Amino acid sequence: MVRKIFGRGKKDTKEEKEEEEESIEEQLGPREIEAPYTPPSPNTPIEVAPSVAEKLSVDKLPTVGAKESKSSERGGTVPYHNSLPDRLKYFSDDQSAVKGLESTDSFTLGFLAMGDRFKVEKEPMGPIKVEPGMTHEEDAFIRVSNEAVAELLSAASFKEFSDVYMHYYRNAGPGKFVKIELREDISSLNKRGFARVPILKLLIGTAR
Repeated sequence: MVRKIFGRGKKDTKEEKEEEEESIEEQLGPREIEAPYTPPSPNTPIEVAPSVAEKLSVDKLPTVGAKESKSSERGGTVPYHNSLPDRLKYFSDDQSAVKGLESTDSFTLGFLAMGDRFKVEKEPMGPIKVEPGMTHEEDAFIRVSNEAVAELLSAASFKEFSDVYMHYYRNAGPGKFVKIELREDISSLNKRGFARVPILKLLIGTAR
C-alpha cells in the first residue's frame, strides 16, 4: 500500500514537469534552426571596408600645391649676381637696406674687389649709384679679398651678406678680409646720415 502511494507520487511529479516544460515552450515559440555553415566559393567577391583616405573628404587631404604656396610666401632670398657691384646695386633698391636714405647728405665710397675699382656714391636728394672707376674725394676706401667676395655673392639675404661682411672686417686674415679706411671719423659720417641707413652702416663697418 505504501509503495503504491509513493509510486503514484513520482508519476504525478513527472507529469507535472512535462506539463511545465510544454507551457514554457509555448511561451517561447518555435525554435529557429541554424543553417549549417558553408564556406564561400573562390569566385565570390569580398567586401572591403573603406580606407581612411576614402572616408576623408578631398578638401581635408593635404596637397602639394598648398606646400608650394607656403614655401613661395617665405621669400627672403636674393638672386644670384656675378660681381660685388651688381649685388650692391641690387641692395641699393632694397627698401630694408636703404631705409632712411632720403635724409642723408652726398657721399662717395671707393672699392677694390676682384682686381676692379668701383664706387658707390649719392648726390643730395638723389639715389645711390654704383659705377666703375676711381674717385679722389671718397669718404671711405674699402678693399675686399677675392675669397670674401665669393662668400658675399653666395649670401642668400641681406642679413647673411651683412654677417659675412662684418665677420671678415672684424676677423681679417690672409686671403679673406674686408679692410675699411675711413677718410673721416665716424661721428662726422653719422652726422651726415650714415647711422640711419643700414647698408651705409654696414659698408663703413659700424653695423652690429
